[in-house]
Amino acid sequence: MNQISGPSYHARQNEYDRQTPQSDDPARLQLAASATAFLHARQGGKENVPNPFSGLSREQLTAIVNDDSGRFTVNERRAADYATSDLEQAWRRQAVQAARAEYESSGTRRGFFEEVLRHYQNLPVLEQARYPSDYVEQLKNRIRLEPEIVDHDREDAIWLPIRQLDKDPISNPQAKPICNASTF
Repeated sequence: MNQISGPSYHARQNEYDRQTPQSDDPARLQLAASATAFLHARQGGKENVPNPFSGLSREQLTAIVNDDSGRFTVNERRAADYATSDLEQAWRRQAVQAARAEYESSGTRRGFFEEVLRHYQNLPVLEQARYPSDYVEQLKNRIRLEPEIVDHDREDAIWLPIRQLDKDPISNPQAKPICNASTF
């Protein structure tokens, strides 16, 4: 991933702009040229330039982004990464909008966290690997701690956060104690 993003990409951008795929197929050569043109347009601040990888599935995009075999140029992989990011951002905008509506109508975010968990579980394995190893556990804990409010509980919703204090906190084996009990 360092090759297609960050300072290491920009340090070698001229080299990457000259790369061509290992193919004589005109369509492949055009795709690589379109990817480079797209990246230059984006870098120049033009947001409305079509990405040549838009329309591919998340699985296809992830495979291209992570394919370091030389089949795709670095710029193709970077453009595919932009397309993946665009899909993720579109999902996030929709999820946040739904979360706001859920919270305003019910006072809970349980459905939001359940949607985040489903989204994560549907990501390609290579994308899941970018998340913390305990991400699923974190989400399940958030879901468990969110109040599940039904219509007749709506009036009582203000008391639910207080009731959460009665539950045992989530233990974190990596947490360092703030103080030693023997000092009291």
